Amino acid sequence: MDKQNVVLKTHELEVVGYGGMIYAPCQIGEWWVMPAEMYAGTIPEDIMKKWDNFKVLNIPVLGYLIADDMREVLLKSEQKAEEAREREAEAERQRKALEWQQRKEAIEQNMHKAGEVAAEVGKVLGAATVGAAAVAGAVAVGVLAVAGAALLAALRFDPILIAVMEDGRWVCLGAWWD
Repeated sequence: MDKQNVVLKTHELEVVGYGGMIYAPCQIGEWWVMPAEMYAGTIPEDIMKKWDNFKVLNIPVLGYLIADDMREVLLKSEQKAEEAREREAEAERQRKALEWQQRKEAIEQNMHKAGEVAAEVGKVLGAATVGAAAVAGAVAVGVLAVAGAALLAALRFDPILIAVMEDGRWVCLGAWWD
């Protein structure tokens, strides 16, 4: 068994793919892959220590990569679209509330039968207020559910540090939550 295989087994390092060194960021499947020196995030200290220890072993490598799960990018895009839909829905709710307010004011100005009409308008507005509160509550619960799902999904995104071996193996030196 050669030195590389001994090191992989001894340090329980996993082969995560095969290929050459990548010199510019690119998408591979659901992963955004780039040379490690181009990574803008922070690599945790324990991963840096593994990286330094690997370099000390003097195993020939072509270079090091960072692979980051593309689902995060896709999720952010979907979140922005959802936020835009929520803003549009809120604007529509406000427009309708203003329209109802204007109608209410017009009715109040033109009332001939103040007692009867005011009682009926009060019932309608009371029902509309209760309905609007129920809709707002449902929207708030929905927003919290989406935010919770986004938080749980975000916990799955693992940037990984990869050593590209001379024989084309991509070896994972460590993963972390970003």
